[in-house]
Amino acid sequence: DRDLGTALHPITANTVGDPFATNVGISPGGLTKGGDDAFYLVEGFGNDIVRILPDGSSAPFAISPVTLRYIEAGPDGEFYVSSCPAHQLHRMSSDGTVIEPFGPFISCPYGIVYDPTESVLYVTSLFDNQIHRVGLDGSDLGVIGDGAGFLRPTDIDLGRSGLLYIVEEFEGRVWTVDPSDGQAQLLATTPGTFERGLALVEGALLMADLGGGEFYSFPVNDGPVGTDGPVSGITVTLVPDDIVNLGGLAKSIPGENFRIPLNIQISPVATAVANYTLGLSWDVARLDFLDLAPGDFTTVEGTFVPNTTDAATGSLAVTGAEPDGRGAGGAEFTLFTLDLVVDESVAAGDVVAVAIDVTELGSALNEDLLPGVVVVPGQICLSLNPMGDVTLDGRASAADATQILRHVVNLQTAPDIDIDRGDVTGDGIVGVGDAVDILRDLVDLSVPTSSRIGRPPLEACS
Repeated sequence: DRDLGTALHPITANTVGDPFATNVGISPGGLTKGGDDAFYLVEGFGNDIVRILPDGSSAPFAISPVTLRYIEAGPDGEFYVSSCPAHQLHRMSSDGTVIEPFGPFISCPYGIVYDPTESVLYVTSLFDNQIHRVGLDGSDLGVIGDGAGFLRPTDIDLGRSGLLYIVEEFEGRVWTVDPSDGQAQLLATTPGTFERGLALVEGALLMADLGGGEFYSFPVNDGPVGTDGPVSGITVTLVPDDIVNLGGLAKSIPGENFRIPLNIQISPVATAVANYTLGLSWDVARLDFLDLAPGDFTTVEGTFVPNTTDAATGSLAVTGAEPDGRGAGGAEFTLFTLDLVVDESVAAGDVVAVAIDVTELGSALNEDLLPGVVVVPGQICLSLNPMGDVTLDGRASAADATQILRHVVNLQTAPDIDIDRGDVTGDGIVGVGDAVDILRDLVDLSVPTSSRIGRPPLEACS
């Protein structure tokens, strides 16, 4: 991925990592990986092309005679770049010394993707709302998606299924297009305002909103060549980001009861889910089961049948059904919630896992949706930053007590603090008593045995 901060960041379905390479251009644009494992990046509204090595070092590679937008590596070491002002693709030699016009006239070409199975390039036309097919000899092989309904398509990617994925510049809509017949289908809609980047990763489709500085991730199981594209686009996951302390506190620590949802995310390409059967398992030495309850997936017409006979030994099964199905159109539902408690012996830095095994998933039309399910195992981490450490420097100190007191009297606090970690008394309020306990602990004065100072809170694993 790239950003206007002149840096290159790694990104997965769930996280944006620290910069991998910096100072790679004023406005980094299209990016591709060459056959030499280096990355090649174009300046989005300029003429420069930069080569970035696997270690993050970079150097100028070529200067284009036209303003650039996107770049794609070809099969023989050459590169193809798009230029909206020139209404033309250009082909660049593998060493960057030769850049020459290539292919037919295209009204403001933007995204480019190479299809190795057909030996063609697919190029989006921002002004014509089309996808052009261009042969490697520069021949014009026509357009697909004409009249399909998408507006101002920018980036494009090719799935293992053979489907094309495109994103619109302003509407926030992501489409799939079948190259065999040009049929387009709306996949998802984002709240973004200026969409540019698009990429498929394992289990998800990522989209970058240049206007809002946001990334959006959509669950997509594109499947290998020979399947029917995004088989169902259904993700089942236990969601540590939504841990709720059952005592009403902002944070949970080992020994305290908490609630966590098991959610199902269904993409717009999927049929509504009507029934499921799944099992959960865990290490009883680290995690105890308390209770479970149906979520908003289950309506009054539906059924929810848990089997907790073996919960004491670390496993349970749940079956649910909805006669008319739930979730078509990109909705997310909570199948059920789990009430759990982490054993007090579990230490900071440890990971507590809940395995998920989906054994049945069907639609209202009796379709088997199981082949397209992506399961994200539930992992709860115990933070290395303990309770009391609101400044996140690894320990509870006088600096943390100071930030708590400033918070109490509505004075400005330091940026990037986590004030909820200040509730060391466990009364649900970050106040003077918490600051006093932290200071007493620092000078080895007694604090209540119930104090949460130094205890690791539960959090989502990064």
